[in-house]
Amino acid sequence: MSRNDAGEHAPDGVSEMVAAIGCLPAVVTDRHLTVVSSNPLARALSGAFEPSVNMARYTFLDPVVDDDAPGWSDAAGQIAAMLRDSLDQHEEDAGFRALVGELSSQSIDFARAWAHDARRPARTGTVRFAPVSVGPLTMVFQELLIPDDFALRMLLWRPDGTPDARAAFARLVARAADDG
Repeated sequence: MSRNDAGEHAPDGVSEMVAAIGCLPAVVTDRHLTVVSSNPLARALSGAFEPSVNMARYTFLDPVVDDDAPGWSDAAGQIAAMLRDSLDQHEEDAGFRALVGELSSQSIDFARAWAHDARRPARTGTVRFAPVSVGPLTMVFQELLIPDDFALRMLLWRPDGTPDARAAFARLVARAADDG
């Protein structure tokens, strides 16, 4: 349900950079928030970070996502704000408008977030995850725009600095190494 049909890919240099970042989860999305590249740590952190998954569809439409989980509404608001920011940059994008229409018609939560969230997206923020076998993990992201292709953005993630987050992140790193 959250897979993208467009089949967009990150440029080779961007994919190589993401793969080389081994110490932090790294994700690159297109302007529709579809993952075009991610590293193993990102994929271990969340199913939303698998290549070709649209993060907005995953957040609002995927039945595996617990919209009652702590921090979900903050993350959902951030996703809506990121899409709104993309609209401002790509007004004539029919695929973008189709995505927003799909989300609006199938998710009351998205429709509310889209209608009421006029704030600009933060280029940094905190999201709570619950990866399998790792436990709750609060991560901080930093968004970076890819030079020469401002339709792509990279999200780098790090634990929030608390002892619990550092311990859960260490378990995530070990799990990703075992799976890789």
